[in-house]
Amino acid sequence: MSSENNSLKTIGTVIGIIVSCIAIFTFVTGYSTLREMFSSPDENNNQSNTQPNNQTDNQSPITYPTSEPQQESFSIPGAVTNPSNGMVVPSTSPIVVDDYLLNYGNNFEIGSSCINLGNFFIKNLTQRQRAFSYMYASVSLTDDIGNVYPIKSTNDVYQLMTLNVESSDDGEIGWATGCGCNCFGTGFTYEGTLSPNANSLILSFDNFGVFDGFSIEVNIR
Repeated sequence: MSSENNSLKTIGTVIGIIVSCIAIFTFVTGYSTLREMFSSPDENNNQSNTQPNNQTDNQSPITYPTSEPQQESFSIPGAVTNPSNGMVVPSTSPIVVDDYLLNYGNNFEIGSSCINLGNFFIKNLTQRQRAFSYMYASVSLTDDIGNVYPIKSTNDVYQLMTLNVESSDDGEIGWATGCGCNCFGTGFTYEGTLSPNANSLILSFDNFGVFDGFSIEVNIR
């Protein structure tokens, strides 16, 4: 009788172990299934969120037009722009520096003991009013054979002057010739008698406003 009870206990124990294993397997399988169900949407969302960023990184940057007006570029026939240091420019060529145009031509007067230069024309090439600051003494005079003609010293040849020039307009610096060597006013009057061997006058610019480091050659014969 006792052997039968032992057999029944053994069978019951085996059945209990089998049932426990089935329960554990069912629990683990169900947990994994539930985890996949709840984690899959997050992973899909992460993938959908990262794809547009990768595409954006590969795209070219977007540029936007500015509302600032653009300065119109001027094309002036025969003009010399930003002449280099030591350059000699013919007097018939306009000169452009920093949106100013300098025009001289062959406007001069030779007296018995002096040389008068005529007006310089300064044109403002921008769309706004500008102030052109200069000194008369910033323009020195020699000739093509090396003679030096010093500027006639007056109270204002070393004074800083200002010429206000409206947009796209021009102004004059100097005065009209015709007074010979009696010109003692403000302007470009140089002392000395022109050499009969000279063929041209050389006007050199040293910080005459924005014009600096070059010369203008004026043919006189």
